[in-house]
Amino acid sequence: MRQIAMLAEWSSSEAGRQIANARLAFNVTGALLVIGFVHMAEDPVPGRACPAGGAQRRASA
Repeated sequence: MRQIAMLAEWSSSEAGRQIANARLAFNVTGALLVIGFVHMAEDPVPGRACPAGGAQRRASA
């Protein structure tokens, strides 16, 4: 009976670790996507002035 309890405890801790790893990977992926979209919105075509003035702001700074 004790072996079953130890097995159940190990499998639940392993499942918790896998869930934590999946959540971390999901959060990192989401953060990278947000950074990419913000960067793309700031200067959609490199070397070309965007309507919001992103290229001019960087050149004048």
